Parts: sequence; structure tokens; C-alpha cells
Amino acid sequence: MKLKLFLAKWKLRFKTQNKFKQRLLIIIPLFLSLLLVSLGLGQQKFTMLLSGNPSIYKNLPILWNEDPLKIHIIDVGQGDATLIQFHDKSFLIDAGPLESAPSLVRYLKNLGLRNLNALIITHPHDDHVGGSLEILDHFKVKQILLSHDSCDNAIQVNLINKAQNSNIPVDSPFRGTSLQLGDFSLTCLHPLHQSYAKVNNYSSVWKLEYTDTSMLFLGDLEKDEFGSLTTGSIDFFRTGHHGSKTSLTSELIMRLSPSLTAISCGLNNSFGHPSEEVLEMLRASGSPYFRTDQAGTVVLSSNGNFLRWVH
Repeated sequence: MKLKLFLAKWKLRFKTQNKFKQRLLIIIPLFLSLLLVSLGLGQQKFTMLLSGNPSIYKNLPILWNEDPLKIHIIDVGQGDATLIQFHDKSFLIDAGPLESAPSLVRYLKNLGLRNLNALIITHPHDDHVGGSLEILDHFKVKQILLSHDSCDNAIQVNLINKAQNSNIPVDSPFRGTSLQLGDFSLTCLHPLHQSYAKVNNYSSVWKLEYTDTSMLFLGDLEKDEFGSLTTGSIDFFRTGHHGSKTSLTSELIMRLSPSLTAISCGLNNSFGHPSEEVLEMLRASGSPYFRTDQAGTVVLSSNGNFLRWVH
């Protein structure tokens, strides 16, 4: 009864005010409500809430949980971009194609990110390095790790020049290169050499380990180099080369035996990715998988014991 009386009085008062005061009567309570919400959620969660980004809203249960490790398989169309967050540290593996750069930047900013501890470009193909210049324009990047291929890819050449002008360290990883944070490690398993016949085989392959969970990110490494991968079973596997027929063998998927597999590829892409051969191998292995062309961006999290994601 008291609430009804209050609302009736507020409505009468509202009608008797001029338009300026009417706007204030709406804006001030709205602003105060948003302020209270932001204080309760914290700045990062509040940024996500106001982002308007469908990919973030879909994954909010994972993004907002307390797991220290988050892995974002970002939908960048026909390309690759994977964000790894551990506590307040962030690592981006590949930056997708040039045409997806604005949406990639927007997604990262909608998460509340302004800094990257490392930008890793697995190899110099446009669908992996394309958005990297935009990343440097919008984020403070502490270091860049590039493949050993001294290529003539114009974007990568410009990336190196821009990094040098900004005093950002640029290095090339070999097997054994590791980014270590307590019980979290991101370790390079490939390359072993400085020279390969195929550009895809220059790909840096990264294994993430956090307590009892492990994940593998293959770049575009092709099957003739799979013998160099010494890892056994893992929890999560990001296939190489967008699910192309060169990106998987039955032997590798059985050896890895992942709890979940991801394929990053563009909707109705002209390459026919993912290959039906690869999908059949995954089905035969019993490993559930998702495709970014169908599922969009998917975020996983780990507390060190097991993985979670929105099914």
C-alpha cells in the first residue's frame, strides 16, 4: 500500500515538472542504480554487462565464475585467435584475419582488457597475423613472439617495425620456451629447427598446463610434423589449420584423447573447412567438439582440476 502511494505521488510530481526536470527525475535514479550495480559487480564485470556483446552474454556464466584460468576461442571467421587469461595476466595466440580485427578488438575491450602480457603469432599467414597491427594500436603489449620464418608477409613486417618503434621486445620461440606463473605454464613444443619447407610447419605449438589440467594449441602445424609433439593425453585441444585434412591424424587424436576439441573456422568458407575426414576422426575418438562457425565464441575455464564451458 505504501509503495502504491509513493508511486502515485512520484507520478503526480513528474507530470507537474518541466521537460528538463522530468529528464533529471529519470536520469538521476537510473545513474544511481547503475552506480550501485557497478559497485556490487566490480569494474570488469560491469564492463561486460554493459558491453552489448552477444558473445560475452552467451558466456557470462563462465566469464563470471571464480576459476583463475579462462580460455577464449574467439570467433574471427576463417582464422584463429585464442585469448588465455590467468588471474590478471593475458596472452593472445594469433589475431585472426584483417577483416575481423575490429570485432576482435571490440571483444577484448568488452572484457575490460587494456594490456596483453604477450602477443603470440604462430606463423605468418594473414588469417593469423591479420589483426595484429590493430592489437598494437589499441592495447599495451609487453612482448611479441613470432615464428622463425623470415617471410615477406607485409603485415608481419609492419608488425615487427611497429614493435621496434614502440620498444616492444620481439622474439622467436623454440621448443622449451616457457611463460611461467606459479603452477601455470605456457610452453612451446614446436618448432625444433629454424627452417621448414612449408610455412604452416613454422607454427609455434603451445601447451598450457595449470595444476591438473592441460590444453594444446596447434597453430597450423601439419601432420608430417606431428612426430615432434611429445605430449600425451590432454583436457582441451585446439585443432590446427581450421580442421583441414592436413591438421589431424587418428593416431594424434587417440594419443591426446581430449575431453573437448575446438575447430576455428569461418561460416561457409571457400576451403571447405572443417574436413569431413577430421570430423569423422573426432566422432570415432569420442571427443566432443565445437566449431566457431556454428557455436561462435566459446569460453572455457579451469580451477586447476577440471574444465567448464557453456554446453
